[in-house]
Amino acid sequence: MSIQEAAAGTRGPESDGRTGRILFVDDDAFLLEVLRAGLRGKAAQWSMRFVSDPREALEACRQESFDLVVADVRMPGMDGVSMIEAMRQDNPGLPSILLSGAEDFATVVDAVNRVGIARYLRKPCTPEQLVEAIAAALRPDLSQGPIRAAFEEIPLALLLVDAASTLLYANRRAASVLAEGAALQRMAGGRVAARDPAHAAALRRAIEAVASNGQDDVLALPRSDGRGQLLLALTVWGDGVMIHVQDAQSPEVLEPAHLSKLFALTPSEGRLVHALASTASLEEAAGACGITLATARTYLKVIFAKTRTRGQVDLVRLVMGLPRLRARRGA
Repeated sequence: MSIQEAAAGTRGPESDGRTGRILFVDDDAFLLEVLRAGLRGKAAQWSMRFVSDPREALEACRQESFDLVVADVRMPGMDGVSMIEAMRQDNPGLPSILLSGAEDFATVVDAVNRVGIARYLRKPCTPEQLVEAIAAALRPDLSQGPIRAAFEEIPLALLLVDAASTLLYANRRAASVLAEGAALQRMAGGRVAARDPAHAAALRRAIEAVASNGQDDVLALPRSDGRGQLLLALTVWGDGVMIHVQDAQSPEVLEPAHLSKLFALTPSEGRLVHALASTASLEEAAGACGITLATARTYLKVIFAKTRTRGQVDLVRLVMGLPRLRARRGA
């Protein structure tokens, strides 16, 4: 899998930028229409399917991949808990939210014990309550497991925040950036903000925009110690925003072996990409690798195809983690 394919995977299965596939199940057709209407504003962000029959929902789960199931507790033929339990046989760990009446408390307790539902909401709930619950359920859990382990090993500073700039996760390098506080800092209440007041509003708006429309953005923040600036690349991650923090004066380049693994390059191609990111020209990179300029150019054609880049500058920016757009400077 290439790094671009891996990055695309963080956005969910949709190719149009939507960040989650949600299946709603309720035997009450009127309630389903109410849900559909109340969530219409999230259609650009979430792919939503509404089903009134739990058996149809089971078949849908066999045919499609969903990131979350929202279901009523009481349905004829099969209750919501049994339905989710059946779905988990083919999709272990599938998150779920149950909608229940006050009289269903015992059933909800049973659901927690049997299938570990992410959350339950008492009916009727407001669209705002449902949106908040769905967003929380879709948010990647970086508190444990292989995702956290992988992010801790990546030689890059990574922050995950929600749309309100509240910090959800920071790997070790990002935690050091926040502790230093020269450009980014963690405020009271857990909110991440730019140290420079002139850039604080720009960062807040950028995070809100990426969380809302799913479009990547970049930003440059000056350091208070006068040592240049930090470059921030923002991309949607689940229902939050992942921020890659890069020191503009000290870009870090992955080792050739890691580059080869990420981009499916040969060892020779990996060494050339690493050299290109560390030197000023193709001629210097070729010399560093002990190959001719003609051979380096031949390698580059294959490397461009594998990395899906459009040229040497684009390739170096990708490898160094630098933003692809000119960084905005200011509010």
